[in-house]
Amino acid sequence: MSSFSVEKIGLQDSQQFSKLFIDYLAQQEQVQSLYNFYPDLAGLDAAIAKRSTQPINRQVLVERLQAQYKGLPVSSTVQKNIDLLSGTNTFTITTGHQLCLGTGPLYLILKTLSCVKLCETLKAKHADKEFVPVFWMASEDHDAAEINHFYVFGKKYTWETTQTGAVGRFITTGIEEVLDTIKDIPVWLKEAYQSSATLAEATRKVMHHLFAEYGVVVIDGDDAALKKEFSGIIEKELFNQSAVGVMNQTNKAIEGFGYATQVHPRDINLFYIKDAIRERLEKQGERFVVLHTELSFSAEEIKKELAEHPERFSPNVVLRPLYESTILPDIAYVGGPGEIAYWLQLKEVFAVYNTFLPAIFPRMFSGVVTKQQCVKLEKANVSIAELFLNEFDLKQLIVSRSVQEEISIEAHAKEIITAFDKIAEIATTVDGSLQSWAQAEKAKALKQIDDIEKKIRKAEERKHEDAIKSVLGIREKILPNGKLQERQESVFTFLVNDADLIQKLYQSLDPCTFNIQMCCYE
Repeated sequence: MSSFSVEKIGLQDSQQFSKLFIDYLAQQEQVQSLYNFYPDLAGLDAAIAKRSTQPINRQVLVERLQAQYKGLPVSSTVQKNIDLLSGTNTFTITTGHQLCLGTGPLYLILKTLSCVKLCETLKAKHADKEFVPVFWMASEDHDAAEINHFYVFGKKYTWETTQTGAVGRFITTGIEEVLDTIKDIPVWLKEAYQSSATLAEATRKVMHHLFAEYGVVVIDGDDAALKKEFSGIIEKELFNQSAVGVMNQTNKAIEGFGYATQVHPRDINLFYIKDAIRERLEKQGERFVVLHTELSFSAEEIKKELAEHPERFSPNVVLRPLYESTILPDIAYVGGPGEIAYWLQLKEVFAVYNTFLPAIFPRMFSGVVTKQQCVKLEKANVSIAELFLNEFDLKQLIVSRSVQEEISIEAHAKEIITAFDKIAEIATTVDGSLQSWAQAEKAKALKQIDDIEKKIRKAEERKHEDAIKSVLGIREKILPNGKLQERQESVFTFLVNDADLIQKLYQSLDPCTFNIQMCCYE
C-alpha cells in the first residue's frame, strides 16, 4: 500500500491559527509561564519523570475499563494496553472529543493518530516503559446541536432529537435512518449505532472499529467509580471554590499580553447530572442550587449526595482536564489550537488542586488532495501552499502564470509621469499659477491609466476563467468556507473511496512537526 506524498505548509503562513497558539509553539517569553512542559520529546521526557512521582489508582482504572468494554469484542492490542495500565511504568497520551455523529470532522482522526504516533515514538526511546494512546469520550457534554451532524462530500447530515441532558446517555433512535440517506456509507457504521443503546456505547464501537489495530483505549468519564476518585476535588470546588480566583488572575495576565481568552470560570465549575438533566450548580445563600430545576441541597445534603452518587457531579470545561489527569497516568494531552488555548489558562487551577499538569501537545494538521486535484493544480502551475492565499491574490497568481508576457503598464506610466512633470515645469515657468492645474491633470491621467490596466487585467481574467474556476473549486474543497478541510469534512468523505485512508495517514504524518501536512494522492 503506497502512502501519500506530503506538502508542508507553515502554521503561521496559513493564516488559520491564533497568535497565542503560534506564540506558544514559538516559545515566546510571555507564554512560557503558562505551561510546565514544552511539546517536544525533551518536554515529554520531563513529564514522564515528574508523572512517575504522582501515582493514580490503577486498579480502579483497569477495572472500569474492563467493565466499559464488556460485551464488545476487544482486539488483542487494546486488551494488552488495558492490562498494561496496571503497571507503574505505563503512561498515557490522551485526546478527547465530543460524541459527534459519524466521528464529526476529520481532525478527530488526526488527534487520535497523533496520540498513537507519539506513543510509538516514546516507546522507541524508552524501551523500559509503556505508552498507551487514550481517547476520552466527552459523554457528559449537553450541547446536542454540536454533536448531531456531520459532513460527507460537503453535505450536512443531521440527526434530529429532542433529548436533553448528557449526550452520552442519549438513545440512538433515528441515527440509522439518517445514515441510510448517505450513499455508500459503511454498513459497520450503521450497525454500530443500531446495536447500541446509547450514543456513548455507539461511539466506543465506532472508535474501536477505526483504531483497534493501533491499540487506542476509549474511556468514558461518566462512571461512578471513576468519579469517586475525583470526588476530593469536587468537594473542594463546592466548598472552597478555588478555581475561579486563580484562573481569573491567569486570564488577566493572558489578556494583558494581548491574547483573547477562550474560557471564563464559574464560581463552581460543576454540573449536576440526573436523568435528562445536566445543569450548573450554583451557591445561593446557604444552599447549593441546580439551576433551572427545583433541586437544591444544604451543605450536609450535598456532601451526602456526592458520597452516594459521585456520577451526578460533572466537571465543566475548567475541571474536566483535572479529572482526566486524576484518573489517567497522562504525560500529555493532544489537542487542537482552541483546546490548547484554554489548557494554557489552567496551570494555576491544576496547581491549586495539586494535580499533575501534562504536556499540552498540538495535534497533527492535515488535509487530503486527490490525484485529479493535483493534476489540475499542476496544469495551472499552482502549488497547494498557494491555495492558502486570499482569493484575489490567488486569481492574480493564476492569471500571471497563464500569460506569456506580464501585464503591466508601470513602465509606460512612469514615462507619462516624467512627461507631465516636464510639462508642469514649462507651465510654471510661463505662469506659476498653472502648476496646480498641471498636477491635477497628471493625477487625472494616472487615474485613467490605472483604469485601463484594471480593464486589461479583467479581460485577461475572462480569457482564463476556466483555469481560475478550476483552481478556486479545488481551493473550496481544501478550504471550505475559508477554513481547513479537516474542520468540516468527515473521514467518511474519504473512506468511501479509500478504505485504507487512516493507515495512509498513519504512515505519512509526523506528530512532532508543527506544520499543516497536506496529503496528496500520487
